Amino acid sequence: MATIIPKIKGTVTNGKLIIDYNNTIKQEKWVRTLEGKRVEVIIKAERHSRSIPQNSYYWGVVLFLISKETGYTPEELHELFKRIYLKKEINIGGKIYEVSISTRKLNTEQFMDYIEKIKKFVLLKCELEIPSPNEYDFDAFIVEEDSKL
Repeated sequence: MATIIPKIKGTVTNGKLIIDYNNTIKQEKWVRTLEGKRVEVIIKAERHSRSIPQNSYYWGVVLFLISKETGYTPEELHELFKRIYLKKEINIGGKIYEVSISTRKLNTEQFMDYIEKIKKFVLLKCELEIPSPNEYDFDAFIVEEDSKL
């Protein structure tokens, strides 16, 4: 059975780790459950994965408009652009296999860079200009991702 381990967040200020107030109670409770055990502490910079507004913009504006222009589904276009811009090669037994990285693994900056590459691609290939995120109301729709994608 899997163990759910809480993430404790904080900030490093003047060389000292300051745990966020809301996390101190969570930390104290968790530490009490580990009484007498050796523990492992990993401190790393917080990763900001793609945001909900970014994802909504990607699926509800970028892929939607390209889909209307090309006739391909947003899901088909998603797979195409991942293979173009998020390609990775894996070598097993001397044979090279191409796979693509999931957009879920991208941080906010990487995801915006990915979207910008797609926008340039469709401008060049289809003469389709995709509006910028600040030109669109994200609250106008909801994007529900299929966990099978």
